[in-house]
Order: sequence, then C-alpha cells, then structure tokens
Amino acid sequence: MAVDHLFSIPLGKYKLPNFAEVKEKFVPSLIEEYRETDEKNRHADNWKCNSYQTWMWGNGQEELSDSLFPFIDEYLNGMGFSPFSYQLESWFNVYGKQQFQESHAHNTSLLAGMVVLNYDKEQHTPIVFRNPWMEYARTFQQFDCSAMSPVCADSTSVTLEEGHMYLWLSSLSHLVPPQPNTLKDLRITFTFNVNPDNKWDSINK
Repeated sequence: MAVDHLFSIPLGKYKLPNFAEVKEKFVPSLIEEYRETDEKNRHADNWKCNSYQTWMWGNGQEELSDSLFPFIDEYLNGMGFSPFSYQLESWFNVYGKQQFQESHAHNTSLLAGMVVLNYDKEQHTPIVFRNPWMEYARTFQQFDCSAMSPVCADSTSVTLEEGHMYLWLSSLSHLVPPQPNTLKDLRITFTFNVNPDNKWDSINK
C-alpha cells in the first residue's frame, strides 16, 4: 500500500556553513544592546508578547539576509513553486527571563523562518507549532487513541539547534513559551518573512 501526503506542512531545516562567523558577529552586540536597554526592552501591556525586537541594518543584517536565499530557493523548489522574485523582511528576537512570544501566524507573507543564533536546549524553551488540523485532533482524542503523528495532537514542540535555519508556511501558528527564571544566557534568533516582490500590490488590490 502507498501512503501519500495531501496537505502536509513541511518544516525546512538547514545548517549555516559559516555559522561561527555569524554568531561572533551578531550575538555579542545583541547581548550588549539588550543589557543597555533593559528598561525599554519589554513591550507595553497591550502587546501579547514581551520579547525584545531589534535590527542591525548597516551592521551585517543585509548580508545575513542575502546568505539565506539559497536555502529558501531549495525549500521553494522542493515545494514545487515556479520561480518568482522575493525579498526578506527581517529582525532579531531576544528573550530574557520570562520573555515569550504569543501564538501567532505570519499570514500576510508567503513563508516564515528564523536562524537560531544563541540557543541551549537545557536552558531555553522550544518553538511550539499549533496543529492546523485541530478538528481531526479533537476527534482522535475523543476516541482515546494514541499515535506518534503530530496531526493527532493539539501542538508539537521543536527543540531547536543552534546554527540552523528553520522555514515553514506562513499560516502555521506558533509560539515561544516563557523562558525560565533560571535562565543564564539570552535566547536569540534572527527572524524573517519571505515576501513576493509584489506583496503590497496584491494586498492593496
């Protein structure tokens, strides 16, 4: 018997070949900035997250973004996309003690992703993806069944690996649970959206 996947959600994972240089370039500066802006790096109460978000334009962010295009192209080719022009919308996320990211999706973009710059699985919380097939998960749980497939659970956690880029479909909801109070090192990622060049033309129609 053959089993085909009709609507699977592919998670791309790619190892950056020059990660040691990337980490050395960005992480010390981001840690220093975070500490210098400690009183400002938590969003107002009306935000549903309190991670610290920043940019390093003119200090290597452009080059880091450009270096990701071959991996994104490989993902798009594997998905069967016809060639098209796109650009990245990017920023850095920094998490200290009890900082988190609420459940959200990037629905106005095509893809979402991140590069893991500073991460220790013994310290930091994973990324959690929500099951888009929740109705099936509820039915499955109703019958008290068990299975290893993520499609049968409300969500699935992915323990990240430092030095890797992760890429997924923008409509997939995800979150980052609060970092523990025992945290010693900041959790740092370079986060981005993949947008077709005509994104705003399409949205404004």
